[in-house]
Amino acid sequence: MVRKSAPRKPDRPIASIVFSKKGKVRLNVEHLPRTIKDLELSIGDKFAEAMAHFHQQTLINLMPSEGQDDFTCQREDGTTVRVQVVEAVDQLMWRLEEQRKSYSERLFPEVAQLISGCRLTIVDMGHKPTLPPIGSKEGLCCLKELVAHIHELGVDDLPVGKRRVRKCSVGSLRISIVLDCERFAPSESNLPMQLHWSGGWVIIDDERRSIIADTIAKKIQQHYSKPREEFWLLVYSRDVLATEESPEITEAVGLLKQTQHPFDEVWFFFPYSNRKLGHLVRIWPRK
Repeated sequence: MVRKSAPRKPDRPIASIVFSKKGKVRLNVEHLPRTIKDLELSIGDKFAEAMAHFHQQTLINLMPSEGQDDFTCQREDGTTVRVQVVEAVDQLMWRLEEQRKSYSERLFPEVAQLISGCRLTIVDMGHKPTLPPIGSKEGLCCLKELVAHIHELGVDDLPVGKRRVRKCSVGSLRISIVLDCERFAPSESNLPMQLHWSGGWVIIDDERRSIIADTIAKKIQQHYSKPREEFWLLVYSRDVLATEESPEITEAVGLLKQTQHPFDEVWFFFPYSNRKLGHLVRIWPRK
């Protein structure tokens, strides 16, 4: 009998910029577990540490649950708390990340030998219209044009430590792309190229404001029954950082005031990278 693999989520690391005392700047990246249960417990561990640090509430004995809650824990007095976990995702950001990843994966083998010993950074603005799906006819045309533009960079004679930057456009909609190629090793060294694709995205205020509230609303629509124990909703995000005064929190509070729901407490949590801690906001009840 073949055992079914556990459900997995996309690899979406959390990151922060660290400024050391010596003035050096580095990117601090943590890849969270991808299986759903392990991810929920990882978030739960960070949440428990944040509760102790910021609210002086001790939560112990975190255990995965097979019921409507995702994990259970206990207060110091032994009281059980059942916690439902949900992620608030900026869908536009997520789609752009997946799109850039799909183009990078198809582009790398096309140009790897062409610019060995180089670090190629590709940047798109993330504005609409965005690049079409890589598997579409238009997407394959964009990929072909990108390869041609990279050929035209002509980096064979580029000295080590120097870079060449070009702005180009691809596709029938002439989507703007920036190519930034820096040589870190001589071409004859045959060291593998490095490829990084990044860019911005459009922040639409109305959509951004409702991300947390919409996430909570979907949970309320599940019509969870109220257990005898305390029942909490933990909303975490790798995309949205909100404070108590943020419009995202204000809108979520308004929803919970106007809607019947089974949750005794609702929390918003933004996990810190490589620390069992995170930014924490009580959404419900408001004090």
